[in-house]
Amino acid sequence: MSAQPMRRLMLNIGLGFALAMLLLLGVIVLAVSQMADSNRQLDHVVTVNNVKSSLASRMRDTLRDRAIIMHHIVVSIDPWEQDELFQRFMELGERYAKDRVTLIEMQVSEEEKTLMAKVDEITRVNQPVMFEVISSAMEQNNYGALTLLQQQAIPLQTRLVAALDEMRRLQREANEEALIKTYTAYSATRNFILFLGIVAALLVAGVALAVSRSVAVQTRLLANEKLKFQTLFESNSDAVVILGDKGFIDCNPATLQMFGLQGVDEFIGKNIADLGATLQSDGEPAIPYAMRHIEQARKHGHAFMEWVGRRADGSLFPSEIALHAMQLEGRPVIQAIMRDISERKQAEAELKAARDAALAAARAKNEFIANVSHEIRTPMHGIMGMADLLMREPLTGVQREYALTLRQSAQGLLAVINDILDFSKIEAGKLTVENVAYVPAQVVQNVADLYRPRILEKS
Repeated sequence: MSAQPMRRLMLNIGLGFALAMLLLLGVIVLAVSQMADSNRQLDHVVTVNNVKSSLASRMRDTLRDRAIIMHHIVVSIDPWEQDELFQRFMELGERYAKDRVTLIEMQVSEEEKTLMAKVDEITRVNQPVMFEVISSAMEQNNYGALTLLQQQAIPLQTRLVAALDEMRRLQREANEEALIKTYTAYSATRNFILFLGIVAALLVAGVALAVSRSVAVQTRLLANEKLKFQTLFESNSDAVVILGDKGFIDCNPATLQMFGLQGVDEFIGKNIADLGATLQSDGEPAIPYAMRHIEQARKHGHAFMEWVGRRADGSLFPSEIALHAMQLEGRPVIQAIMRDISERKQAEAELKAARDAALAAARAKNEFIANVSHEIRTPMHGIMGMADLLMREPLTGVQREYALTLRQSAQGLLAVINDILDFSKIEAGKLTVENVAYVPAQVVQNVADLYRPRILEKS
């Protein structure tokens, strides 16, 4: 073959190869763009619609729990139990209010805003009714509380649950619409990619093989990305971190939100010490504490630890982490699932503080009773002493009887004061039982003498 046809052939092959490469580049760009668009759509579903649906579901569960607690308060006859149930009722009310505020801030469509306004209106009417039911129950007006519960509270609760179910339906429809749009865009791009592939195959058979291999590689990469996305973002709503031998490999959006970071690259650039307090809750330094549990997970397959995390702004928060050893793309890694337990720790601290306050109040009451009782005993001993001195003087029979009654009454009052002190000893766990001999006839006579002046006054 002459040089001129050879050059022409090489030029044609080069042009065909270049065109095929351009088409292949178009295929890759469109595939990556489609995946990015699909990720954005799915990310919207996960971070917005699912969050709103989760909030509506939790508000619905909160209403159910409050209704159950109201029933228990109404039927309970124990004041202490009613107080504990009322505290739980108020905690659920605070959780419902927080979820409602968060859900209001996330509303976008007019239909959602209208439905949320309806929920607010029912809540405004329902709140005083629920407190009236509880107030009646705690005042032992169980019949009135039960009547109000059946006639007003339960119907209002039913309307609220129906409104929240409607909100969940809106989020499901939004999810379905987003998924349909994503699938439609993916199908259109896929058809165009197939068209470009056919054109590339018709231009040059040899280039078609390279294009097919490149498409296969890209397809496998896209499949791996999709699988990783499903594992990290769909299977777990907690913070999920992948840890390799040399540091962090990847994380999900919940992790970025928990630590206040902007992107995955920023998180990967961190080390373990950057994400935790210098000293953990047991006083052990962060790095040895974390590595000990990581080695335990590698050895036994799993481990669990509590971790004091550090956000990007420097604030600390308590969390619990479950570590699992696994294989990712043929290499061993550690999957860490982290959950923020700030609310639980705060509740435990509040419970401990309330218990300490109750114990302090009980001690103060006992000290007050003991002090007052001792102060009263001093003048009582003076009265009894003067009565004894009076009885030593020459008295008529009636005067002696009156003096004796005065002395016995003072002794009775002193016995009451001693009983009050005994109650303080009972609460302090220091009560001792004494065996004292007595004459029953004398006790009856003392009682009769005590009330004889009042009987004589009334003839």
